[in-house]
Amino acid sequence: MPDATSSLQSKPPQLFTPIEPPKPAAPTAKAKPPAVDLDYQPSLQSRPLPAFTPAQPTVVAPGAVAGWPDAMLEHNAKSITKRLLANPASVSEADRALLKDIEAEVMRRDAAAAAAKKPATVQLCERPADLPGNDKLGVQHWWLKTPNKEVGMGPAGGGIPGKKDGPSGYPGVPTTLNDHTGEGGPAVSCQELPDVDVGCVDDQLAIGKPTGRWLPPFNDCHTAVQDVIDKCKKPGTDPWVTKALKDGDAGVP
Repeated sequence: MPDATSSLQSKPPQLFTPIEPPKPAAPTAKAKPPAVDLDYQPSLQSRPLPAFTPAQPTVVAPGAVAGWPDAMLEHNAKSITKRLLANPASVSEADRALLKDIEAEVMRRDAAAAAAKKPATVQLCERPADLPGNDKLGVQHWWLKTPNKEVGMGPAGGGIPGKKDGPSGYPGVPTTLNDHTGEGGPAVSCQELPDVDVGCVDDQLAIGKPTGRWLPPFNDCHTAVQDVIDKCKKPGTDPWVTKALKDGDAGVP
């Protein structure tokens, strides 16, 4: 008789239920990068132009450029002009106004430099004397002008004679050399006297200097001018004013 436990011994006891290992997950698909248009290249027109950076703020007070050195004026003018040529629409009205101010200042400086190179001269200035009936007589009031002074004969105490509502006198009234600065207008004309020394004339035209009593044509605004010219003319010259005075009419003080 077979042993009852033999069947148990032939089959080992099952201690656990085997579980199959998990299968590896399938690889996920990677996200595709966005498509790139290899044919597109941004043009120069689509790129913003570099901003204009002047040496001073674009918006400046009127007349401020007068204080800028020449190098700053040149720098800003070139910068704005370059932008105008490249893209006029990119230039603001403020920049255009600034360019006009710069150009005007450059012209002013060029004119001043040219004038500085020109030798200083003496000028004889005249205008019709505002006297009754002078439209027929044509009496002219004379004075001298240099880069530093404008002086002529007038009544003692100051004033410019021979003009409407101005000081007037009568034969025998005392006279002096008076300031004529700013005496101008459409009736005034001045002519250069290149053969007359400027420094000498400036010394002679001392404001307030007595010039005697007004006795035309022996002592008047014409003879006062002639006296200065004769003292200050260059040796060997005969300024045209000398002959003009000899042929001229009687003046007013």
